[in-house]
Amino acid sequence: MTFEFNTSDIMQAFKHDVSWFDLIPPDSIEPGRLFRCRAEGKKTGYPGWGIIHMNADGSGGGCIGMWGGDKKNVFYGNAGNRISNNDLNPEQRAAFQKQMDEARARLKVEIAEKQKKAAGTALRIWEKSRPADPGHPYLINKRVEAHGIRQVSTVLIIPLFSVDGSITSLQLIFSDGDKRYHPGGQVKGCFFLIGDPAKSDIIYVCEGFATGASIHQANGHAVFIAFTSGNLEAVTGIAKKRHPEKQIIIAGDNDIETARRRPDLGNPGRKSAEAAAAAHGVELSICPMDSDFNDLHQAQGLDAVRLSKVDLLMMG
Repeated sequence: MTFEFNTSDIMQAFKHDVSWFDLIPPDSIEPGRLFRCRAEGKKTGYPGWGIIHMNADGSGGGCIGMWGGDKKNVFYGNAGNRISNNDLNPEQRAAFQKQMDEARARLKVEIAEKQKKAAGTALRIWEKSRPADPGHPYLINKRVEAHGIRQVSTVLIIPLFSVDGSITSLQLIFSDGDKRYHPGGQVKGCFFLIGDPAKSDIIYVCEGFATGASIHQANGHAVFIAFTSGNLEAVTGIAKKRHPEKQIIIAGDNDIETARRRPDLGNPGRKSAEAAAAAHGVELSICPMDSDFNDLHQAQGLDAVRLSKVDLLMMG
């Protein structure tokens, strides 16, 4: 579609709003196509996303969000000025809704195709990998054991499993700590498990591998790794359905610095953990220091992680 007006003002305003969401906008954004982006202050992962549409009358509108988290709609006049939803006329609202519906339908098909292909590739990589070296720099720096993860060259490989036990994707961890996901793989509703739930009175759910490894090493209980804060609720539901007789505790990250620096965003780790615990009526333990339980492990030792259980909050 060719527009007869300059879209640069709207695009510039949209990128500014992406930045305000504490995300790093890509250099090039194609209208009508969803993009992923990194978060400010984070070297790993692509937790953010966005999409923008342009109307033939010169107006524009888009959506910015975090995977599994908050999202925000934004609208612009033809000079790039922000306007509210109430300022849109019925034709503009209908046009935006049509564009969003079409984009959502295209994205659903595209994601399904990519996930199927990615799962096959991920399985082949996993089958060719070898057990992780206990002396890998990342494991040494985090003071954790390998717990069944594997390695290709110098890259650690953590599989993501679906509820039916199939590998959907891989998390790749490099020697410098940089983390990436195998492109196109399914993350939502998938997990990695440390320990044996059948031998655990308590089952924990947390975000990251190192966090889960520290918790397991501190108390020996099984830990479901959700990988992202937005995936905590789905994985907690899986853990509860599989093991309804067990005590389940969400070990939440505590993004104190993020909340201090960006009051409008609040504390994403705590907020997601609280929401997941409330949704499933399980217990919650928030890391008593900024960041996660692996940071607590490194700063104060495994005893501090073990004793954090006394700070349990019952949700639901």
